[in-house]
Amino acid sequence: MADANEFPLLMRAIGHECPYCLDEMQKDGPKRPSRDHIRPKMLGADLNGGNRVIVCTKCNSDKNDKTLHQWLNELLRAGDSRAGVVADLICDLFLDHPSEHAHMLVGMPRVAKKGGKCKLPNCTCVGACEAGGG
Repeated sequence: MADANEFPLLMRAIGHECPYCLDEMQKDGPKRPSRDHIRPKMLGADLNGGNRVIVCTKCNSDKNDKTLHQWLNELLRAGDSRAGVVADLICDLFLDHPSEHAHMLVGMPRVAKKGGKCKLPNCTCVGACEAGGG
């Protein structure tokens, strides 16, 4: 449950895209804005600015206490269309890959930034990547 200081932040998110599914967040129902811990609390993470994101309640509930990587694997196994969005977000947060590029995590070639260094083991990047392809 959000505290009183977060309520205005959550309300301002109404009408904006959920970063996990790209659906527009709404005032009520499963697309209502909620806060998520990018790194789950059960792994010792807190809700500091770098570990929090405002997402729709459905995505927050579905992700639950999983890391983004764990949830991505679950989405891929289920054939969930959110997998591509979450994979892009992971790239933005943890890799040197721009989100506008498709990538191998969802069955498409990934493109590393020029001179970028991929941190993903067994990477199959197209371009300047020390970990894989290129």
